[in-house]
Amino acid sequence: MCLCVGLAIGIRARKPLAAAIAGLVIGVIAALVFYALARPLGWGAMFPAWMLLWMLFAVLQQKLENTNRSGTALMRGIVAALLSGAAFYLISGIWTRESHGRPNLAVHFAAWSFAFLPGFIALFLSRPSRHSRN
Repeated sequence: MCLCVGLAIGIRARKPLAAAIAGLVIGVIAALVFYALARPLGWGAMFPAWMLLWMLFAVLQQKLENTNRSGTALMRGIVAALLSGAAFYLISGIWTRESHGRPNLAVHFAAWSFAFLPGFIALFLSRPSRHSRN
């Protein structure tokens, strides 16, 4: 999933391979943060890991577009994390409800799409800068 998010960011910046690789690294970093915090925080570890994930993607976007707007990138990452986190919370019942059989993959796909959409909107609301089109 993180490879795909990185790829989407990279396509806009015309640097898809570098961004896809960075997306994988971001995913690993966020997972490591979650697992490092899981013992003391339980499922609460998802919150800092989710925030970090979106903030790192916003910084990646800023770096690939060659802009010096770090504050804007971090704010965009925070907005992406908060909005996407709220959507993620709304669909979190797909894991906590009792299941009497195999999970419905279409429902899970729709739920994950719903959870990630606000983050994508926050990251992609503006056009790429002119610097990234060189």
